[in-house]
Amino acid sequence: MKRMVLAALMICVSLIFAGCGDDDWDDDDYYYYPPRSYVSQILSDPAFDGNISKDVTTGSYSTVQGMTPTVQSVYAGTSPSTGDEFRAFLSFPLTGANGVPGNAYIVAADLSLFINSIQTTSGSIPVRIDLVSTQPALVGSDFDSTVLASISTTILQSSSGQLVNIDVTPLMAQAQYMRLPTVQIRVLVTYPPGFVEINDITGADRGQYAPLLTVSYS
Repeated sequence: MKRMVLAALMICVSLIFAGCGDDDWDDDDYYYYPPRSYVSQILSDPAFDGNISKDVTTGSYSTVQGMTPTVQSVYAGTSPSTGDEFRAFLSFPLTGANGVPGNAYIVAADLSLFINSIQTTSGSIPVRIDLVSTQPALVGSDFDSTVLASISTTILQSSSGQLVNIDVTPLMAQAQYMRLPTVQIRVLVTYPPGFVEINDITGADRGQYAPLLTVSYS
């Protein structure tokens, strides 16, 4: 409280002295203070991360959700061994101590993914990243659930074993506009087909390799 009172007094004194020398104010008499910026880094929730695959023959869906010591990757694209199509789902909670306030203005957002492996016949894989809103538990219909916002990018074959950063500012801005409590992202491969394995490790190394959403806001 004392700091606020002193600051207010200093401002008043400054205005008084500024007014003594010149009755006509111009732009130089005003000071612009840009809004304070904040950064939140949010790891995906391993309990809700997963993927849905579509059988190339029957069209049926299979769902895997929840990372464990034996399941530590999510997949997107066409499996080279079966021909089934996989779509990865990642969940980033916006509430909590390291979340993003509901009234925040989104400046930028990046999605960081560690690519375990890439299989493609070309030098890159075309990827689409969708903002979706589903129930916490994945179901087959989420494979084609409504797209709230979407971006397209490419992942280079040379990114295998590397960390890639993807600008997802439009997705985060839309999630904030809709007041979504969680950013749910669906990753899929368009054409030409390919197959990408995304690290979603649990345990001590999760902070280094797991999907990470970095949000700058004011």
